[in-house]
Amino acid sequence: MPGAPTTTAPETTFAPGARVLIRDAEWVVRSVDPSAAGGQQLLCVGVSELVREREAIRRDAGRRPAVRCRRCCLG
Repeated sequence: MPGAPTTTAPETTFAPGARVLIRDAEWVVRSVDPSAAGGQQLLCVGVSELVREREAIRRDAGRRPAVRCRRCCLG
């Protein structure tokens, strides 16, 4: 429709302490920094059994489906 407003999905903002689900594993966000490629860079520590106490850096650069807020994806 000409002149119709377009909408985009709001960008998710993560905060330290938030629990996220990344590739079916649960992580706690320790820090959030802007990514040079755009988006956010998350420093996370594993909570799930398979990744417990492991540190990982996740650069999302707009790949929202891979990084989801726990409250949004687990009900």
